[in-house]
Amino acid sequence: MIARVVVSMTAILLAACAGGPLKNANCEWPANHVGNSLDLAVSRDARHLADDAQTAEDLAIRHADASRGRASHSRDATEYRTVREQCKAALFAVISQQHNVPIVAVGAAVADRREWLDALVILGFAVVFAIVAKQVAAFMLRGALADSRALAMSMLFVAALSAGGTGLLAGGIWFDLIESVRVGNGHMSYRVERMPIHRNRLATFAACAALFAAVSAVQYRKTRS
Repeated sequence: MIARVVVSMTAILLAACAGGPLKNANCEWPANHVGNSLDLAVSRDARHLADDAQTAEDLAIRHADASRGRASHSRDATEYRTVREQCKAALFAVISQQHNVPIVAVGAAVADRREWLDALVILGFAVVFAIVAKQVAAFMLRGALADSRALAMSMLFVAALSAGGTGLLAGGIWFDLIESVRVGNGHMSYRVERMPIHRNRLATFAACAALFAAVSAVQYRKTRS
């Protein structure tokens, strides 16, 4: 029940934040986009610039996909990257001019993520992971295994390490899918490396292993009692 609520909240917030990403693949910035000077010291203006920069980046990826092919095995990687970066530079220049900000600031704004949204996505994954961990631990502790504390702890320790690796893989898929929905583009390209779970692989592994261990310990106590 809790997992459904968290996942539903995540989906609603993603829909609210998506902002209707542009779908054209022609490397064209919308002519009706409002151009006004932005003060990057103001959080609202900084967020506006980040949204514009990320939209431009997505348009550049769409343009490269459409003109040079989306499948990596059927395209020239160097040519694809050149087309993408040229388009992105052109769109960044337009944004820089429209909002009277340095083009360097536009490029830097691409990495400005909504931290509160990332936190919500991580929370949703943690809830689902904990529920699955509880079921796995309960399955492992059935029968005579729980009667031997040393054996149970050893098995659960090994399982926790496995859960860390599984959580790292599953968490990456979870984040990639939700981010694809948020930006409205199934091809995330190099953008996946900016996601928190990809930038903090060791911490993600450790957190998943620790969460599994904690859930297993609680389940072990319940089984023994």
